[in-house]
Amino acid sequence: MKILAFTPLYLPVTGGIEMIVADLSSGLNARGIETAVVTDKVGDLPEFETINGTRVHRLNFARPMQDSDLRSTLLNIQALSRILDEERPDILHVHSASQAAIFYLDRVLSKRLSRPPIVVTQHGCLESPDKAEVTRRMILDADLLTAVSQAALESAVAFTGRTSPSLVIRNGITIHSEFPRARTIPERHRLLCVGRMQREKGFDIAIDAMANIIERGVRAELVLVGYGEDRSKLEERSRDLGISQHVIFLHPLERSRVRQLMAESSILLAPSRTREGFSLVAAEAASVGTPCIVSDIGGLPETVEHEVTGLVVPNENVEAFAHSIRLTLSDPSFWFRLSMQSYDRSRERFDLARCIESYASAYRKVVANGGAIAKMECR
Repeated sequence: MKILAFTPLYLPVTGGIEMIVADLSSGLNARGIETAVVTDKVGDLPEFETINGTRVHRLNFARPMQDSDLRSTLLNIQALSRILDEERPDILHVHSASQAAIFYLDRVLSKRLSRPPIVVTQHGCLESPDKAEVTRRMILDADLLTAVSQAALESAVAFTGRTSPSLVIRNGITIHSEFPRARTIPERHRLLCVGRMQREKGFDIAIDAMANIIERGVRAELVLVGYGEDRSKLEERSRDLGISQHVIFLHPLERSRVRQLMAESSILLAPSRTREGFSLVAAEAASVGTPCIVSDIGGLPETVEHEVTGLVVPNENVEAFAHSIRLTLSDPSFWFRLSMQSYDRSRERFDLARCIESYASAYRKVVANGGAIAKMECR
C-alpha cells in the first residue's frame, strides 16, 4: 500500500504537524506501508529529496495564491498532476484541509475520472480564515475524516455538517526511557515555551505572566524556543516590561535537545489563543515528567488534564496564568504529584505505536471497503 501525504510543511521544518507526519511516515514505512509527502516549498529547500526513506515533493503552493499569479498556479497544478501519476498512491492523506496545497489538489482531482480514497486529518480547530469552500468540499468528500482531538473533530463537523465516517486518533510520541519517573523541582525555576513565534501561540501572554511572577518575588527564567515573525515583538515586549534578563530566546533545536530542556524545566507553558487541536509539545513535556499550564481552547484540555497532569486556565488571562504558575511552583508536593501523573498518563494516552497502528488500520479498512467505511470506533 502507498500513501501520498499532504502536509503544510515538512522536515527539516520542525513544527507539531511536521513532526507527527514524519513519525507516522517512518512508522508506516516500517510496517510495509510506503509513504511519500507533498508539501509547500520554503526557503532554499530542494523541490525533491528523500528524508529517512520518505520521498518529499515540494511545490511553491502559497505564494502564487497570495500574489494572484495565474501562470505559477497553472504550473503547480500541472506539477501536482505529474506527482500523482508518478507516485500512484492507494490513498491520499490530507493533514489539514485548510492548507494551501488543497486549492491545487481540488483542481487536479476535478479533472480526473477517478481518484484514490481520501483520508483527511484535522490537526487544529478551524477559525474564520480557514473556512474556505475548498476546505469544506475536501472534508465532505473525504472517505474518512479523522482528527487529533474531539475538539478538532467537532470544529470540522460543525463547519461542514459532515455525517459520514469520522474518528479521533490522538497524536503519539516516542517515549524515551532515559528520563526518570521521579524528579525534584529545581531551585531556580525554568518556564518553557516551544513553537512558532506568532500571535496564535500566545507567547506574549507567557512573557506578561513572567513579569507578574517576578514582581511577586518568584526566582525564575523563561525560555522561548522557536522561530516566527513575532520574535522581535516578543523581545521588545520583554525589554519594555524590564524582564529581558529573565527571558531567553533560542532558535529551533534538535528534538533531543528540546526534550532535555523540557526535562530540566519546572513547567511547560502553552498559552495558545486559537486553532490548537492538540499540543504535541505538551504531550512530550508530560513524557519527561514536566507539568504543563495551558489555555482552555481547542484540544488543549484534552491533552492536559486539569489538576492531574497540569493546569488549564482561561484563554488570554495573564493573571490566571501567573497565579497558576505561582501556585504550582510554591507547593513542591503539588508539583511532584503533577509531574508523576504526567509521566504515567503520557505512556497510557500518547503511545506512538498505537497512533501509527490506528492509521494503518484505518487505511486498510478504507481500501478494503473501496473507499467507504460503514462504521469505525473512536480511539
